[in-house]
Amino acid sequence: MARLLAAHAARARHSLDLAIYDLKLDDASGRLICAAVDRARARGVAVRLIFNQEHPRTRTRAVAATPEEELAFPELAFPAFVDRGLLRRLQVPSRAIHGVPALMHHKYAVADAGRPEAAVWTGSANWTEHAWSREENVIVRVASDRLAAAYRENFEELWETRSVRRSGLRPPSPWVAVGPEHRVRPFFTPGQAGDLVREIVRLVEAARRRVRFCSPIVTSPPVLAALATAAGRPGLDLCGCVDATLMAGMVARWACAPSSRWKLEAWEALRGRGRWGGKRSLPYGTGAVRDVMHAKCLVADDTVLVGSYNFSRAGERNAENVLEIEGRPLADRVAGFVERLSRRYGT
Repeated sequence: MARLLAAHAARARHSLDLAIYDLKLDDASGRLICAAVDRARARGVAVRLIFNQEHPRTRTRAVAATPEEELAFPELAFPAFVDRGLLRRLQVPSRAIHGVPALMHHKYAVADAGRPEAAVWTGSANWTEHAWSREENVIVRVASDRLAAAYRENFEELWETRSVRRSGLRPPSPWVAVGPEHRVRPFFTPGQAGDLVREIVRLVEAARRRVRFCSPIVTSPPVLAALATAAGRPGLDLCGCVDATLMAGMVARWACAPSSRWKLEAWEALRGRGRWGGKRSLPYGTGAVRDVMHAKCLVADDTVLVGSYNFSRAGERNAENVLEIEGRPLADRVAGFVERLSRRYGT
């Protein structure tokens, strides 16, 4: 993974904008990334980095996560860690982004925005050893100057305002053709959260052949309701994977809250249809390993959604990015990934 990311940085000739939620690499991976950034700076590339500002989690502060939020959005249960030593070794201009109480949850790298050779690296993977070796994640790299321009706009919002709340405020970008078989458009939350959720629901409701779904948890009410309804649709092939440990905690809370009983019923209806897997990850605090099922993607017929957004209400308040990609070749590839996880962690 470090070599792949270093290769992405090696292609940059003018600019490299990095937005990272969690940054902690060991000596071998860290050296590869630092060397790639050093070489980029040596050839005149302007490199900038933004990261999530971690907050003290005390119950007396407004930023403290409630138990439901901790389960509805796993990264609140797994606090971000930015290795300040590694940050200093990178030697690039950097800014902390204060969510209060939401998160700067992006994991993207934009190379040469505004140039014909521009490309975007994004997905669900943090830049940590466990993200690259213990967790399931989906990462995409898209060569597109127009897409890179949209990501640069989002980066500039965060860089200038240092505020999660004031990002993603532009209207959703138009579709961009990528090669002969795909087209793509990005969504950025929190500003475009409503547009994103409506599009997720529309895709699930319109699917007729297949739905493939991966997320640590699914707690967004509209998304959960749409998936549960789709599960009963004749002829629809449904397959998915979640993190069993995180979902078990959420289900236990739903069972104790009368207002959330419908969510419990919807989840039981959903997992009772199709093929589902649930990874039994280690509960946070029981050891040093993070091995959560961390991929976040949706395939509806021949359309893919992939990015940093967990399918949760809390995620809509964060700074997230999601790519909607139309095209059967990629849809088949991502669907195959979900199917393999459902078999591996079958319940």
